[in-house]
Amino acid sequence: MNKIRWTWVISLALLAGVITAATFDVQWTGPQGQGDIKYVRKSDSAVLLRLGTTSTIASLDSISAADLTATDDLIVGDDAAVTGTVTCSETVSAEQLTSTDDALVTDDLTVSGLVTVAESVTAEQLTSTDDALVTDDLTVSGLVTVVDSVTAADLTATDDIICGDDLTVTGLVTVGETLDVTGAVTATITLPANGAAAGSKIDVMLGANSTDSTAVTIAAATVDTLVGPNDQDLDSVTWGSSHRIGAWAKFISDGSFWHVLNLGGTTMTYND
Repeated sequence: MNKIRWTWVISLALLAGVITAATFDVQWTGPQGQGDIKYVRKSDSAVLLRLGTTSTIASLDSISAADLTATDDLIVGDDAAVTGTVTCSETVSAEQLTSTDDALVTDDLTVSGLVTVAESVTAEQLTSTDDALVTDDLTVSGLVTVVDSVTAADLTATDDIICGDDLTVTGLVTVGETLDVTGAVTATITLPANGAAAGSKIDVMLGANSTDSTAVTIAAATVDTLVGPNDQDLDSVTWGSSHRIGAWAKFISDGSFWHVLNLGGTTMTYND
């Protein structure tokens, strides 16, 4: 039987009572991450809580599990390390989130540090103050806000993508609104591979908190293929010093190659 010690802040109506802010011995009656969990407190009789039927799970410390399922919120004061799948039907909040499989969140995924997922991430909103490292697809139905870098196979957002450092996507970037880079950072954004559906669009802008030190380069996935004014073999585009604040560009696919339009009124630098 697996046994570890956690400090929990749980508010659950169980056995006609409420458990709050107590220290428990946690015992799995089945394999770790499966079956029932048995919470034992010195002053109380044992309380059984079945995985998959839990309400809010809250921990002031870290959580480690094989698979983790919550039908409501998952709130972790420290790291959440899961060797399998994280499934949550509401919000996830943690200092760090690590999963060797998928992270499937119906609502918001908010992490104050690093997000590392070996497979895909699905969420309504994603917020991280550090990196978001996803080996497979990152699919967010709303806003993506990452203070550091984002790495993913495919990246889909129906709202803005706000990235403070490098955005590295090996597949397609689908943005419903604008990719907004803020802060005094140096960022390289690689466009999706050539051949995206005709009419596909990506907007890149240096947002309200950008400065003249916000150095952003947008590069073609294949050199010598980006099309610009009187030039059909560009490698990348950028904005030089004194031309960064308020910079804005639109990239449009013709079905074969990406075209760039400079829309912000600042001078764009075209790199062959």
